[in-house]
Amino acid sequence: MNLAAIMFSEYYFYLIAYLADGRKDFLTIFPIDRIVKFEPTGANFRAVHSKKIQ
Repeated sequence: MNLAAIMFSEYYFYLIAYLADGRKDFLTIFPIDRIVKFEPTGANFRAVHSKKIQ
């Protein structure tokens, strides 16, 4: 998954990301409090602020 944003709305935090299969036609939204398991990859990314979500 490729992180696009972390958003706060209605007392909840959400992780917003593109799926890692390369398709960037839609975003996937994950409520952060429901993420049970994750594995750090050690990979870095650079946020492109001209493409930020508003």
